[in-house]
Amino acid sequence: MKQTLEKKQTLKQNFTYKTALLYDSLDILKLSNSELIESVYEALQENPVLDMEYDEIAMQSSLDYFNMISKPVELKDHLFLQLHTIKTPYDEKICSYIIESLDRHGFFSENLQEAAKVLHTDVQTLKNQLKIIQSFEPTGVAAKNSIDALILQAKKLNENIAVELLEKHAQLIIQANSNNIAKNLGCSREEAEHALKVIKTFNPYPCSEYITDHETFIYPDVHVEVEDGMLTLTPISHFHLQYNDSYMDLLKTNPVLKSYFDESKILLANINKRNATMMLVFHEIFQRQSAYFLYQDELRPLTQNDIAQTLGINQTTVSRAIMNKYYEFENDVFPISHLFVTATEKGDSSDAIKKAIREIIAEEDKSHPLSDQQIVEALKEYDFTVSRRTLTKYREACKIPNTRERKRK
Repeated sequence: MKQTLEKKQTLKQNFTYKTALLYDSLDILKLSNSELIESVYEALQENPVLDMEYDEIAMQSSLDYFNMISKPVELKDHLFLQLHTIKTPYDEKICSYIIESLDRHGFFSENLQEAAKVLHTDVQTLKNQLKIIQSFEPTGVAAKNSIDALILQAKKLNENIAVELLEKHAQLIIQANSNNIAKNLGCSREEAEHALKVIKTFNPYPCSEYITDHETFIYPDVHVEVEDGMLTLTPISHFHLQYNDSYMDLLKTNPVLKSYFDESKILLANINKRNATMMLVFHEIFQRQSAYFLYQDELRPLTQNDIAQTLGINQTTVSRAIMNKYYEFENDVFPISHLFVTATEKGDSSDAIKKAIREIIAEEDKSHPLSDQQIVEALKEYDFTVSRRTLTKYREACKIPNTRERKRK
């Protein structure tokens, strides 16, 4: 019995962070559809009781998911594999933080003092752990920038002159003047030429052959349709998660499978709760903004707090329910968050004011474009009263140039 418990505990510790999120009903709510699909796929690799069926019709309009899951090894996976196989003692928390913080080029560009505070450690300890990650392949990973990546490659080959050239006189490399470089470094011309030749063989972006972050696929969450003057919402399910029937008969006699089954129930319950919460929030949002879809009116002023108070739920729940969620309407896909519009002090919709500004500027004399103050006066004919400063903010939000830039000869 003890062996069974230890085995189960080890398996749980090996879960990736995204897979672990599936067992938290609040965290799973904020996942986008693409993140959910990827996380569920990872859970399938850990839990034999789970099985998944893809909805081919729903997936047809998106890129093939199997192209996403059959991609090359990711950089972070490659680094974690090296981390867990080295014999050098290391700090799991700090090294994991460094790997997870790498940007798309594989660089660690965070401020060391700030990162040390986050990790509750000192800068020197952080530097020591950073050196461990920088010792991994590809050489140059976790560098601060491309120059730093070249320095790490030069250090590995013990090319000391190249290291000094990169650290102190990197601007001379572009000139490729070996005499000038030799003078600044106090070395011979032949040594300078050798250093330049070596540096040319280095890769300023050594992690480019790896995938450094997940490709983003947008899978809409709900289909919106106007039919016979009615607005209808249809949830889009890209996959169906179920139990693997071949293991059901063994649950009573196999405690390990039983534990997997218990975890499966939690996961399925959380996914169902996620979908139900999302649709509850979506229905209220689209009901509030129905005139926008039915009659092409402006969006009404609407905040997340409005939805939360109406539904009697926490505003954080609303925020997570709309985070990275999309709706499909007339063969286009839009973020749910775009349906939220702030109101002016008088209660007017900022969306309506922006639309009026566009109309006013579209009709202006291009040889004598209106000033922001003149647009403020023109808005009064639309029954909108805004300050010049507010007008400027709206104009810039609409990406409309200022008066001088709009003037045509």
